[in-house]
Amino acid sequence: MILLFDTDILIDHLKGKAEATSVLQDCIHAKILLACSVITRIELLSGMRPEEESKLERFLAGFEKIDVTDKIAKSAGLYMNKYRKSHGINMADAIIAASTKHTDSKLYTLNTKHYPMSDIEAVKPY
Repeated sequence: MILLFDTDILIDHLKGKAEATSVLQDCIHAKILLACSVITRIELLSGMRPEEESKLERFLAGFEKIDVTDKIAKSAGLYMNKYRKSHGINMADAIIAASTKHTDSKLYTLNTKHYPMSDIEAVKPY
């Protein structure tokens, strides 16, 4: 099983929120493969302070990085076309959803409303 983590949970962990840390620790102990989209990497790097970069890079090294492939890009575009107006999803959400789909992962997120897609499983773990 692969769990793809949305940015919000990783931010919670980095800010010391016990629930997020517990979820990550439980997954590690269960030997579940942790993954995140390159979009999450971009979002985390864009919000860090310069002195946090090396710590953040070490943290992200524990996750399988999901790059944006042509298949992911196509699915993300189709998700945007279908859900942008009705659910207000943005490009980052669409790419993360498509990454979830194409890696046959389960998505852990605090914003399940951003992932109305019927072909992925989005779970709010806390």
